[in-house]
Parts: sequence; C-alpha cells; structure tokens
Amino acid sequence: DCVAVTSGNNITIDGLYCSGGHGLSIGSVGGKSNNNVTNITFKNSQIVNSSNGARIKSNEGTTGFISNITYSNIKLTNIDTYGIDVQQDYLNGGPTGNPTNGVLIQNILFQNVTGTAAASARNYYVLCGSESCNNISFSGVKITGGAVASTCN
Repeated sequence: DCVAVTSGNNITIDGLYCSGGHGLSIGSVGGKSNNNVTNITFKNSQIVNSSNGARIKSNEGTTGFISNITYSNIKLTNIDTYGIDVQQDYLNGGPTGNPTNGVLIQNILFQNVTGTAAASARNYYVLCGSESCNNISFSGVKITGGAVASTCN
C-alpha cells in the first residue's frame, strides 16, 4: 500500500504522489485489537501505476467500524485492479466474493476522483454485506479504461 490506515482517527494525507503499490487504503479492518477507523481524509494526491486507487476493505467474518472517510481531488493513472474499491469480503490477501457485515462502513465520500484504469481493471468494485455500508457518496467521479465489468451491490 502507498498508505494503509488499519486503525486510528483524525488523519489527513495531503499532496501524496504514489507510484506502484496498492493505492490509498483503509484497511484491512477487522481481526486486530483496534478495529475502528474514523475521520480520515485523503486529498490532492496522485496514484500512478498501482494495483488500486482509492480502497476500503474489511476482513470477512470480523467486527469493527469505518466512518467519515473522504477521498478528495485524487488523480489516478493506469490502475490495474480497482480504481475505487469498497469490499467487505477480504480474506488471506484477496476477495472471497462472500461479504460479511461485521465491520460497519458509513459516511464515505469520493469527490473528484478521476483518471484511468488499465484494460485489466474494474473502474470500481463495491461489495458490501447486508445493510453494513451506509451513506457512500460519489461526486465528480470519473474513472475510465477498465474493461472488466464494474460492480456495485
């Protein structure tokens, strides 16, 4: 990960340039002694040639809380897996396809997140457990190029 916030609160990441890695990540959350992440802002940053752009992930079958996360003015270039990724099915280094709802994800804003994904990527991937993702907002988001079908449940 360029940045991975797995626990904590009141953190701002501003003006980051990242090439390679896994992008701007919250998580994975769950299965640790502190499973809460709140009031995190990523802004005015550029992610280039990375696996992911803006990412929020929680571990399958665990508990925790992710709230008040903002991605603002983020420029993505040649992202090869997920441009925007919110997933509640992470286990052993990857998605299982079976999201669980033990980690509540709420009040998430993706604002002016723009750029390109590689043909091998999804522009976005959102997979949440039953009623465990609330108030996820997108404003001025435009990611193009990903040829794998994007999903949002």
